[in-house]
Amino acid sequence: MKTKQEIKKWLLENCLNDNGDLVICDIDLSDFKGNVILNGWKIGRTGYVDLSSWDVKGNLYQNGQKVNGNLYQDYQTAKNIYQSCQKVNGNLDQSFQRVNGNLNQSFQIVGYKLKEKN
Repeated sequence: MKTKQEIKKWLLENCLNDNGDLVICDIDLSDFKGNVILNGWKIGRTGYVDLSSWDVKGNLYQNGQKVNGNLYQDYQTAKNIYQSCQKVNGNLDQSFQRVNGNLNQSFQIVGYKLKEKN
């Protein structure tokens, strides 16, 4: 397995668009039978991270998020949604969540305001 520095170097050499953004999109891992672990990322400057349009047949875990700007969580459909331990220095906007089971939200620390829509 490559080191974290080797992976970072490869990503920055091979996955930048014309604007200098790191773009890793439209990867189809539907035939992969293991877990996909994308944790511990640190993003600098005032850029953003777009984690949109995931289609996960099992579980999707998002926890321990620290966001210096705003956190938008929209149009989620799940059997159960558990959202906890999020620290957001801007706005936390959660809207249009379709839950077939339980919705559990706890321990959110929001710097400005929490917006929840039906």
